[in-house]
Amino acid sequence: MTCYILGENSFVGKTLFEYMKDKTHCYLVARKTIDLLNPATFSNIDFSNSVIIDCINVNNGNKEEIVRTNVSGFTNLINYLKQKAVNLKYVYMSTISVTDETAVKGSAYVNSKKTAEDTLMASGLDYQIMRLSYPIGKGENKSRLFPRLISQLKNNEPVTVNDILINPNAVEDVVKDIYHQLQGPKITFISSNNYFSLAGLVLFLKENLRSESSITVNEAKEQYLPKSETPFEESQTIKQRLLQMI
Repeated sequence: MTCYILGENSFVGKTLFEYMKDKTHCYLVARKTIDLLNPATFSNIDFSNSVIIDCINVNNGNKEEIVRTNVSGFTNLINYLKQKAVNLKYVYMSTISVTDETAVKGSAYVNSKKTAEDTLMASGLDYQIMRLSYPIGKGENKSRLFPRLISQLKNNEPVTVNDILINPNAVEDVVKDIYHQLQGPKITFISSNNYFSLAGLVLFLKENLRSESSITVNEAKEQYLPKSETPFEESQTIKQRLLQMI
């Protein structure tokens, strides 16, 4: 079957396309072709007999902007596909934070992903939901966690982080597991299950950058630490990956 990856500018989407393009009939779809905010574009592709992998991911901006794309636009596309496409599978890239009730209530982004999941599951379409944690690597948006921290450290700016454990995963490993999980369960958590102290990783980066930044570590509340039932094996350690990013 033909595979369409939505999200030309998506960090995960771009990397997934590079991994899949020689393995299947795969196309990376630009916003000018399929724009969730412009239903008139939905007919630009006949999605029958295909797999859609939705990597569109608006996670910054105000609540209205997030909801407009992640909920309203997404719902419009799902409703269109229900009527126009046959023999379609919809694979949705979500976040593991949707399983944390506090995060769903406290974050417009997480709430939007949970709402989209619910919409897809109720749609009647053949679907698969893949929940991601912290994909990292070269090519990330500068506003994401590690590029932002690296920039602060390079500029010797003060850095403040919470004393939390995080589950960063190299994006190359993430996309390999996404590809191999396409025949897997309806809902899966893409993860190595390896957790690290965020403060410890910041200190590691500071040392290797020879940064003079001051590091402030705030006490954090009790954390939610999910585990994948089918963790992948890392091809490199996270510290090796971080060194490649600096």
